Amino acid sequence: MPEPLWPEVNQMLLHFVSDQLVSGKGFDISYTSSESGCGGDLSGTHGNSYGPAGYPNDPYPAGVSCIFIIEVPPNRQVRAHFRNLNIRYQISPPACLGDALRAYNGRWGQGHTWITGYCGRGNVNDIQGNQHIMSINFVSTAGTSDAARAGFTGYWLEWES
Repeated sequence: MPEPLWPEVNQMLLHFVSDQLVSGKGFDISYTSSESGCGGDLSGTHGNSYGPAGYPNDPYPAGVSCIFIIEVPPNRQVRAHFRNLNIRYQISPPACLGDALRAYNGRWGQGHTWITGYCGRGNVNDIQGNQHIMSINFVSTAGTSDAARAGFTGYWLEWES
């Protein structure tokens, strides 16, 4: 039996099965991958991503900065929605504690402009960009103890154009 080309790389197998009873258009799949499990380039008219690694069961790590670049067709604009946002915050008075998720119009590092930022728990209203590229930056402060992040797991991002 031949050895896999990249034995140290995680692999995914997708097996699609159909029957003769229904004729449909198939399915749409999107994915992202990076060495740290956080950040990457996302493209297409819609999709989703989770971040960072361990979501939704494990607390996110301290000291990370993840950047997602979402690009949709040039004649459209990105609309993002964060489901189940769960980022460390202070309840009273309400405040972010250094960990946050931020959205920007444009490509990160190339004239991007601020849209909004979040921390806390719950769902977030749609974020409407005004370009066909949106950058999402998730940051968690270095030196934060595991106990301080207990129960905070990150976010679920969906986008469409």
